[in-house]
Amino acid sequence: MKTTFFKTTVALIAMLAFCISTHAGTTPAPKASPTPALKQKPDAISAVSADSITVEHTKIKRPTSSKEKATEETSTKTYKIIPTTEIVINGETAKVDALKTGMVVSVTSETSTDPKADKSIAGIATRISAKSAVAAKK
Repeated sequence: MKTTFFKTTVALIAMLAFCISTHAGTTPAPKASPTPALKQKPDAISAVSADSITVEHTKIKRPTSSKEKATEETSTKTYKIIPTTEIVINGETAKVDALKTGMVVSVTSETSTDPKADKSIAGIATRISAKSAVAAKK
């Protein structure tokens, strides 16, 4: 009985020593710092003239696998401004010359049915709703 107890004790001590030696001095792998999530940016005016407005739209492309990262895709659309286009800035009716680059904007438009229409124009703006930079941050 003494030999069985001795053999069992030696085996337990050997396993304990092995476990301690394999984990001694190892540190857990550093965690990768999370990349900040891309935030959707509001549409903004990138150019404006008396008869057109160009809006910059940023779209977040979500990753399709765990190895990819989210990316931003920026595109622009130009809309024709006509005399009947309703323009509202910070909730009040305004004129075209009050529109400024950088303003957060929402454009309601209709597509042109004219086959000879300029293909670079996304549509005819029927309503432009903009917020100044100060109002947009609230």
